[in-house]
Amino acid sequence: MDTLRLRTSARHLATSRVVVVFVLFLVVLVPLLLGLLVAARASRWPELFLLAAAAPALGLGAAGIMLVLRLWRRSRPVLLIDDHVTLPDTGIRFPVDRLAHLQLYTRGGVPHLVLLPAHVPERGPSRAVAPYTVAFPVGANYLPYELVDLLLRRVSGVGVDRLGTI
Repeated sequence: MDTLRLRTSARHLATSRVVVVFVLFLVVLVPLLLGLLVAARASRWPELFLLAAAAPALGLGAAGIMLVLRLWRRSRPVLLIDDHVTLPDTGIRFPVDRLAHLQLYTRGGVPHLVLLPAHVPERGPSRAVAPYTVAFPVGANYLPYELVDLLLRRVSGVGVDRLGTI
């Protein structure tokens, strides 16, 4: 059985604001860094220019580290479905055959999906079902209705509530 992974799509990550800011840092700081290094070779005091070149070099290093950390964090899946339903952010994991009910709603412009196993009697968005709730990331690889349809094909007899905007 293929694993369904709900995460931010690679296309959305590549065009995100974080990547754009990093590219702007490269466009501005790399010529400055290269200019300081070239000036250090022609100067009587190269140590001074090399010291001045440390600031853009450290800025590029910090921006690169922040880019890698942000992309790693945003590319992590928020929902895994194979033989088990796994919500990594809350630590919830249960067998997929225990999945009894799905609730799809939107709050604040963000779609949410509640995956309720058979032993949870509560319905509706509340604190009791919060650990079973997944907020779709911006630019998700699956649309909400698409993911619900995939789950309905995979697990038979699952009830679905489309609650709309709450």
